[in-house]
Amino acid sequence: MNNNSSSTNGWLWLTVPIALLVAIAAGGGVFMGDLYRDSPILVVQARGQDLITLLVALPARVIGAWLAGRGSQRARLVWLGALVYTVYTYVGYAFAVRFNPLFLVYVALLVQLGVDTTAVNKARYSCTSW
Repeated sequence: MNNNSSSTNGWLWLTVPIALLVAIAAGGGVFMGDLYRDSPILVVQARGQDLITLLVALPARVIGAWLAGRGSQRARLVWLGALVYTVYTYVGYAFAVRFNPLFLVYVALLVQLGVDTTAVNKARYSCTSW
């Protein structure tokens, strides 16, 4: 770990609000029975994706951020993979799923993920700790 690690790992703290929003969005999709008003095939796909997000992507993102904060380069890659998965998932939810009570959560997630992605790019190109 180098001297810049404390300043370059500051962007990892952006995981906290994203994790909260993901827990709300995916938890709502899993536990609210009538949330999705789309075709039956899309409803099954959305619920399955919400379940995978809760059980795999969310823990991977949180644990990856924690371990990356401690200096693990592999954890940074796991964290980054979870970031890309989350962006892909919630772009679909914001633009492809019919309007539902969690729409503003999806939009807030996209805004926060945009900030997170920008911070990652800035940290990547401003230091050599990656």
